[in-house]
Amino acid sequence: MDFVEIIKSAYVSIFSNKLRSGLTMLGIIINVASVILVHVAGDSLNKTIDKAFSDSRNANSCIVYFVPTPQNKTAVMNSEGEYILPDNVNFSDMVVDKYCNLFEGKVKPIYESEMKKSSVRSDKNQRVSQTEMLAVNDAYADLLDSEIIKGRFISVDDMEKKVNTAVISDITAEICFGSSDPLGQYIYIRDDKGIENQYVVTGVYEDENNNYQTAEEPIENVVSTVYICYAK
Repeated sequence: MDFVEIIKSAYVSIFSNKLRSGLTMLGIIINVASVILVHVAGDSLNKTIDKAFSDSRNANSCIVYFVPTPQNKTAVMNSEGEYILPDNVNFSDMVVDKYCNLFEGKVKPIYESEMKKSSVRSDKNQRVSQTEMLAVNDAYADLLDSEIIKGRFISVDDMEKKVNTAVISDITAEICFGSSDPLGQYIYIRDDKGIENQYVVTGVYEDENNNYQTAEEPIENVVSTVYICYAK
């Protein structure tokens, strides 16, 4: 049977069984479309995940938390599911240094204090920014989700010289300095005990709550974080 006869036979078979031929074609079309859809969706998902990891400053890294467990003392879980450690229990610098040396400088210790309520003001503006104060070291920059839009984060030099540097949000910068450049300017941070200290602004980060411009929530009521230099 030559090629022309095969075509004629197929043509007659298709039109003599229209319903069966139509259902067969529909099944083929659905199967092909499903394969294409799954392939496109999978490829899109892979690209999204790759982009997320490539854009992250924490890519190819992990965080190790040290949890001390002294003899005859146990951590207690509070109502929020957080563990409260016994008083005066800390890891010595020697333990942390040994852990860092074990990985030949590939590990950076991150220090942070307890978050405290505070307020920030400047000399040039009577408006006060409501904040939470967190003392951190330079390595904390790897955990910062927000982008530094002006200046820099706390540096190793700041830590060594124990300089009173601060990194504020764009919200705090607008409240305290308006359209003026906050870098190099002084701010005054008052903690929850009413103690006020002077800091110099070295950086400004973009706060994720910068959609504060609503009638219900004026800018002064938005609470952001101010990062200061950690002191051991």
